[in-house]
Amino acid sequence: MKLNNFKISTRLSLSFAAVLMLMVALTVTAFLRMATAEGDLNENIDIAARSKLADGWLARTQLNATRAVAMAKSHGDTELVAYFDPMVKETSAEISDIQKTLEVAITSERGKALFTEVSEKRKIYLEARTQVADLLKAGDSAGADAQLLNTMLPAIEAYLISMKGLQQYQAELAEKHILAAKNDIAAGERLLLILLAAGIAIGIVMAYVITRSITQPVHSALEVARGIANNDLSKPINSDRKDELGELLRALDQMRSSLHRLVSQVRGSTESISTASAEIAIGNQDLSQRTEQTASNLQQ
Repeated sequence: MKLNNFKISTRLSLSFAAVLMLMVALTVTAFLRMATAEGDLNENIDIAARSKLADGWLARTQLNATRAVAMAKSHGDTELVAYFDPMVKETSAEISDIQKTLEVAITSERGKALFTEVSEKRKIYLEARTQVADLLKAGDSAGADAQLLNTMLPAIEAYLISMKGLQQYQAELAEKHILAAKNDIAAGERLLLILLAAGIAIGIVMAYVITRSITQPVHSALEVARGIANNDLSKPINSDRKDELGELLRALDQMRSSLHRLVSQVRGSTESISTASAEIAIGNQDLSQRTEQTASNLQQ
């Protein structure tokens, strides 16, 4: 379908509609990218919170393990136990709260597996710590030392290793999501730049095409008008345009044709008058000669 078949108002409306559609596309794309970035940000905040909890769990575990080992090596020193035991219980309660929070917050399969492993290692460590404490209360220092060396210390080591694995996983997850968020932002910026460049290019092309579709017939109409002003009625105007400018060119052609017919008629009438005048002049000359001849004959 040719552009010239549309009315000028339709063409202008289509061009404005195209510009509006591009603006809407840019706005929607920017909104969607912002929503994606917001989702990534919220996810990173959640991961950072889980990572912070894992760090706190590890720090408290190391602190409590140090206290438990100190109490075990002191062979149940009353003052030392009285000093550290309330702290150990308070820190253990804090670790339990962190454990409950992370159990709900962690959703990935690997994260759940690591969390389960940490929970199991903690259970083993707590059982070993309780056994050492019971032996000390019973006054079995040698048994407590053996339990500390053979069970509690390996349990602490395994517990801390599993905790560091969970902590490392949370850190890797945070780094991965931050990188993904940066890539999404970069991709969004590239997409917006592409849409902007496409919008500018389309706008330039549309402006050129629409301007050309209007100015070309206007120039043709001006040439016809100048030709008529210079008494040149010989050039016909052929236009198959179906817009207002096509109607204008066809109207100018009709005017040219009418003027051409009128001029031809006037020229024909002028030639007829000239011929008749010549014939009258010849008749008058002939009549004058005859009159002179008659007068001459009468004189004779």
